Amino acid sequence: MSTNRIRPGTSAIEILRALATGKTGTAGTRPPAATDSGGPATTTHDPAVLRQRLKDVVQGVDLDSKEGLRTAQRPVLREILLWEFGATFREHAEFTAMLDSIERTLDADPEAPRKLVALLRDLQK
Repeated sequence: MSTNRIRPGTSAIEILRALATGKTGTAGTRPPAATDSGGPATTTHDPAVLRQRLKDVVQGVDLDSKEGLRTAQRPVLREILLWEFGATFREHAEFTAMLDSIERTLDADPEAPRKLVALLRDLQK
């Protein structure tokens, strides 16, 4: 029986990749919500919807530059959080602090840039 828990030692990028590719097994329903990317609202955790939203975010981003990667990181994280928890989650008092914390975690992982670039390149295909 799957518990859908994050295993100890799982990097933040691995978690993001799993969410972006739909490999977490966390399908479910939630109230319809508008998206930051302007895409249609959804009532399910459809990985294809998240993948398209992330593709829209990273379209045209220069992944060969640190600045391009840094510019794309926060919008990608925001889209994943809003997809997972719903658009109203951005109104939560701790939403920005959570984004900041995730970014600090990624910044502390020396493998994160390589893994993030791999994820974003996959999305740009």
